[in-house]
Amino acid sequence: MLKKLSFATALAALLLSASLVSAELVYAEQLPPGILINGQSFSGQNKVALRASLEALFNTANDRGVTLVLGDKQLHVSFLEAGIVPDYDGMIANAFAKSHSTIPGQGSLRTIAAYLKRSNNVPLAVTINEDVRRQFLDNTLHPTFGERSVDAGLLIKDDTVSITEATDGLWIEDMELSNQITFAI
Repeated sequence: MLKKLSFATALAALLLSASLVSAELVYAEQLPPGILINGQSFSGQNKVALRASLEALFNTANDRGVTLVLGDKQLHVSFLEAGIVPDYDGMIANAFAKSHSTIPGQGSLRTIAAYLKRSNNVPLAVTINEDVRRQFLDNTLHPTFGERSVDAGLLIKDDTVSITEATDGLWIEDMELSNQITFAI
């Protein structure tokens, strides 16, 4: 009886290993089921197709854009205009790292573990193009919603100290605005 149990256990382990390796071979160059990017499944897509799908999704979101509202003033802006650029390579690399390995069977185990631990979703990754963001803030956002406030200051010339008055205006937390626009994607 013990020999039969040992044989059955060994056979089950062999079948499980074969299943894991065969699943890995099927999805060797593709994203397997269970791995999500920004909450969406791209199962069966290779890296080239996955990039094209992510670009299409971002382009749709970018065309839709976001509307910024302050009182009765509104400004419609695309994500690229605000300097927000998706990191396609980072998202793809992260998704494939959760599901692939150079050790046979380990990629399937990683996929299963990520799914069970609910860490199977690769978040949206973006970078900020600082030059574009600054240009958007200075040339579009601030003129639309009002000028920046200016703090009072001191002007020292020879023996005279003059105080320059503060001016009212609008101050927007630049990075917080970029973060909120990114969340809108």
